[in-house]
Amino acid sequence: MHQLEVVTEDANHCRYRQTARVGPLRFVQILELDRGGQGPLVNRVVEGQFHGGTITFDITGDTAAEVTATLDAPLRGPQRLIAGLLRRNVAASLRRALAEDKHDLESGTYR
Repeated sequence: MHQLEVVTEDANHCRYRQTARVGPLRFVQILELDRGGQGPLVNRVVEGQFHGGTITFDITGDTAAEVTATLDAPLRGPQRLIAGLLRRNVAASLRRALAEDKHDLESGTYR
């Protein structure tokens, strides 16, 4: 399960809630995205289990966009015990989200 909900948004900023499930664990994060600058899109985790972390989307390519997503998150307490499971699950979730975005953009259905 992976859900996104926009909390606040304007032309340059977006604050959203991300809910994800890893096995029996449920994670709720609040992230902020500053869309005003050049370069990679950096989503900062400002509340939740991984606060202080970032998800960075770097878009490159001349004729077709190539997107690289990088997650940097501090692991605390029990999270360290399941670090491998978290890495695999988050990587799979990011791959699915990027594939959905690719489909939406290429099909013309993206708003």
